[in-house]
Amino acid sequence: MALLGCALTGPAAANAEDAPAGRSKNTSFAVFGEAPGYITPESVCDMVCPAHRHGTPRQAYEKLTRDLRNRPADQLSSIWICRMNQEETLVRFLPLVDQIFINPFAYTSEEGPAEGQRIWPGFDHPVINNIRRIRSKAGRKRLIASVNLKGDPNLFHRRKPDFEEIRWMVYAVIGANFQGLGWRGNPSTVPWAERLSRLEDNLKRYQTDLGAARPVAWCKALDNQPISAIASDRTLFVVLLNPEYMRVVPHGKSPPLPLDGNAREVRIGLLPPPELTVEAARTLSGLPLLLAGHRNNPQVACRLTGAGKILVFSIRRHPHRRPERARQPIQPRTEPVEERKQ
Repeated sequence: MALLGCALTGPAAANAEDAPAGRSKNTSFAVFGEAPGYITPESVCDMVCPAHRHGTPRQAYEKLTRDLRNRPADQLSSIWICRMNQEETLVRFLPLVDQIFINPFAYTSEEGPAEGQRIWPGFDHPVINNIRRIRSKAGRKRLIASVNLKGDPNLFHRRKPDFEEIRWMVYAVIGANFQGLGWRGNPSTVPWAERLSRLEDNLKRYQTDLGAARPVAWCKALDNQPISAIASDRTLFVVLLNPEYMRVVPHGKSPPLPLDGNAREVRIGLLPPPELTVEAARTLSGLPLLLAGHRNNPQVACRLTGAGKILVFSIRRHPHRRPERARQPIQPRTEPVEERKQ
């Protein structure tokens, strides 16, 4: 999908005559919004709030089935699932559509990650647990995360979120292999509109690869830092989060968070399959990072400040290459590995 949330330019414009805006059927990462210059989620959804706006769930299911019968095969079908009976509605309507808009921050969960989980492995956090559960229920269907710029009441009681908290939520769903974002509220009127715009621009740069990426298990933080990794054929994204930026207290509400910007060094070890090589590393904003170690087991270090970070790696596939040596488990390096000066 072309970047749906923005004004139709580039690839999106090419599809504008063939399908209603935002409904062309491809796989790129998408951003929607409720402001000028964005395509609204409602305009591309075949049904909004099937849990309660269309009679009983059975009646809604039958209506959507009828409505989709004449949809052209090259157009996406979409629904918007509200917080009412969210998981039950997701499971019921999932088989009918290509794409689901959903608020993964409406609830929290105490169900931690299972053994062998690739999405935020080992990260037991009530917000992440719910995001992970939604991704698991949805299988490989496209998920668009609804992000309330004014702060979801479940997480922000009587206050508005800081930009770092919004960034935490964005990174959380990207690490969970969501394929897009839907801003609730006007992105141009928030106090940190310029920073939010830069974040969008950085994501747009990788929209094709973010849309095609799938979770991988060959990345590991060497210091217990929560990470989640997704990769396309040519790009690996390693997402890091600071758990302290989204603390959930009893009754599901969060106090003001520690936005003090304390920095710490994080080391990431990569153990790519024999047919892949990692060729370059950088931050989401484009600042280069130094790759160290053997090419079969490279490592990178960066300074983590604020809510989190996304590291981007260029990878190359060699389908007929044989491994040069036995693959060894990732081990921490003893000598310092420094990030290039930013």
